[in-house]
Amino acid sequence: MKRSQRFLLIIVILVPLLSGCISNATQENESAINVVVSIAPYFEWVERVGGENVNISILVPEGSEPHTYEPTPNQLIEINNAKLWIKNGVGLEKWAEKFLTTNKDIVIVDISEGADLIPINDGYDPHVWLSPKIAIKGVAQIYDAMVKIDPENENYYALNKEAYIGELWLLDQNMRAKLEDLTNNKFIVFHPAWTYFCREYGLEQIAIEQEGKEPSPKDIIAIIELAKEFNIHVIFVEPQFNPKSAEIISKEINGIILTINPLSQNYIDNLNCVVESLIEGLTK
Repeated sequence: MKRSQRFLLIIVILVPLLSGCISNATQENESAINVVVSIAPYFEWVERVGGENVNISILVPEGSEPHTYEPTPNQLIEINNAKLWIKNGVGLEKWAEKFLTTNKDIVIVDISEGADLIPINDGYDPHVWLSPKIAIKGVAQIYDAMVKIDPENENYYALNKEAYIGELWLLDQNMRAKLEDLTNNKFIVFHPAWTYFCREYGLEQIAIEQEGKEPSPKDIIAIIELAKEFNIHVIFVEPQFNPKSAEIISKEINGIILTINPLSQNYIDNLNCVVESLIEGLTK
């Protein structure tokens, strides 16, 4: 093969790898704003505000655990090409901070900024996105950042923002109405992701995992006793975690396991599904 042909072959191979062929991105629009979001739920927030004017990449793929995620080399390229980063804050994405040295001009929206954070042993609970009220605030922050980057399309973003905030408000009202009459408000969950959600809707989670550690036999016995005391027959698990300990507890209380996902890309539809699963579990 001639040298020129070899060079052409290298280009053909490398260009798709380096030009943004990213599995978790919207279909590429060359004139759109490149946005990276730390976790999948923020995809819908950005998509609904930015519409056709954004290309979105998710740093932590749906199904991965953001606390322990290890970024890929291609994600350095994503962040380096992005104009906007939607981060969760509260220390959730410490792994991504080192990437910021490659893109000094990126605009950052921290969803946790200004939120009423819930203290935990080692700081604050990071699962802020599971509160629709915080979601509404976060969407407004995203709108402000979009207008800063692209002021010519302010009216377009404003209409999108108001429409989506209206849907989030309706989501909150519907979930509140469905959950307010539950006589049993306690549920067992593997990972304690639902603190903000529980605060909004008068629920209480009993977590199997604590501080990222698998439960000890003593912990499992304590949860079994709590389940029997409060007549809990359902354990909720997240797809990001191993359900083994939940299965042990479920067997001991003659219960069932249901899956609820805190990290779905489809934010509104997913929370509606979560509520239906909670109602199913808490009324057994």
